[in-house]
Amino acid sequence: MIRAATLEDIPKITDLAEEMHPEGDYKNVPFCREMYENFLSIALPQDQYCLFLCEKDGEIIGAIMGSVFCYLFSPLIQAADMGFFVKKEHRGSLVAPKLVGAYEQWAATKGAVKTRLDVSTGDTKAGAFYERLGYTCVGGKYSKDTNL
Repeated sequence: MIRAATLEDIPKITDLAEEMHPEGDYKNVPFCREMYENFLSIALPQDQYCLFLCEKDGEIIGAIMGSVFCYLFSPLIQAADMGFFVKKEHRGSLVAPKLVGAYEQWAATKGAVKTRLDVSTGDTKAGAFYERLGYTCVGGKYSKDTNL
């Protein structure tokens, strides 16, 4: 089941984020649970953010968070994901496409003319999945650890 997150979900969402953290480019940056929960408590009630959850038997097995904002050079609106994660045992199922669908529908209701999805893990399967959904790879993301 896909649904919008509520403030009551924050502890479970944070558990999922902690599970996601070691897989991403930010794995060398310490994860501060209190800071993340504070951010969610501020962001979730705001109209410019979305956070959709997929649950199975009361357990959150996937989530996608996004935001909408205008371009720096245009009043048109774009949407960008801020995090997307599906537990390993549910990858390859319909969880990810359903979460992306909810995110895309939300972005459309906000008037977004472009919807973006990001890959910060280096996992080429994620990019191939996005391309199957009609997304185009534009440029690349480059990262360098400094002072860690």
